[in-house]
Amino acid sequence: MRFVSAGSVFLALLAMLSYRADSHPDVLGLWSRSYAAVLCVACVLTGIWVIRALRARSPDGNSAFLDVGVSLWGIAYALTVLAIPGASARMAELNLVGSPLPAAAVLEWAGVGCMGIWLALRLVSRTPLARTGVALSIATVFAMLWLVEVALRVRATIAPVTQGITTYTSLAWRQRWVRLNESGFRDGTHSIAPHSGRPRLLFIGDSFAFGTGINDPSDRIGERTAGMLDSVTGAPWESINLSAPDRNTLEEFPYATTALA
Repeated sequence: MRFVSAGSVFLALLAMLSYRADSHPDVLGLWSRSYAAVLCVACVLTGIWVIRALRARSPDGNSAFLDVGVSLWGIAYALTVLAIPGASARMAELNLVGSPLPAAAVLEWAGVGCMGIWLALRLVSRTPLARTGVALSIATVFAMLWLVEVALRVRATIAPVTQGITTYTSLAWRQRWVRLNESGFRDGTHSIAPHSGRPRLLFIGDSFAFGTGINDPSDRIGERTAGMLDSVTGAPWESINLSAPDRNTLEEFPYATTALA
């Protein structure tokens, strides 16, 4: 089992290496400095884990929980990166268990549960704390927190909502409701040449124009404005949306240049 966990950790490291920074790729033209630092730590930890597996002879039964937990986490992280390439960047924020994919989230938190069991068994069986009942208290608190977290994630999976910062439920909402076109925007496909008698309306903005929190893109300000212009002018307007969350005006100027075509 230790070799399986070592393989999953190495798989997670490969997933981390696949990330490419959109801005400030100062290290080898690939990653930001903060992400490169996280990569270095990950490489060291992976090396330690592989050496641990190679030196394994007769591990105790409790360590199986640790190996299973690490294996589940590594597989879940790799699956998340395969489905959402940019998701590997969450490691730079030390977001170890924040996959927006429901299946991967289940694997992650099952892994956390296994590692928690391993820690509890070690506290109970190998430390003086067991005699005072502190170990049992710590294990109970961990179990309660784990169950609460599982309940919250189930709720976020069933009915995800957006929040002011990047959270699990925000990512889950985006994964469920946002579909991007070939240009990377939440919009349909538009021809270069406009249709005869069909004026075009261009919307460029941040999360408001992007429609964060709006499940159906037809309910966004751009599409609703185009619909009102349809009735006012008698012409069918075509709404084009080049927006992205967390963008300021300077970052939006290139979108306008792109859209001029």
